[in-house]
Amino acid sequence: MEQNCLNDGESLRDSLPPHYQALFDSLARESDDHTMVMPFELWREVLLNDADLELARSSYARLSPQAYQPWIDKLDLKQFYSLPIPKSYLYCTEDNVLPQGEQWGWHPRMSNRLGLFRLVQMPGSHEVMFSNPVGLAEKIIVAGRD
Repeated sequence: MEQNCLNDGESLRDSLPPHYQALFDSLARESDDHTMVMPFELWREVLLNDADLELARSSYARLSPQAYQPWIDKLDLKQFYSLPIPKSYLYCTEDNVLPQGEQWGWHPRMSNRLGLFRLVQMPGSHEVMFSNPVGLAEKIIVAGRD
């Protein structure tokens, strides 16, 4: 589940701290097909920090290389931000993909870009779909309750 609310004209890469930009640029450059494979240490400590080592290893073994182009494409989000539909933001409180806090964190930095929205929170990491899929499903229902 991606929780990112980018600005219009921004790429996913643009929303990352410089050290992640450099790492992902390097991973893509070093591959034969401009893809990235997340280093296990990053998967374990940043993306799936709420799981035990066994789950971290078994889920990592299922990952596939990611194409880097979607990370660097600038997105036209004018229509998205103009939609007159109710919005919800699901915030996993232990998600450390982005450093916590106002400068880089998910909430409130990105959530507030939605304007009026329903905030739904749950404990969990960025990859809560592995560590707590039932809890995630319940929160998605809450986010879309009306």
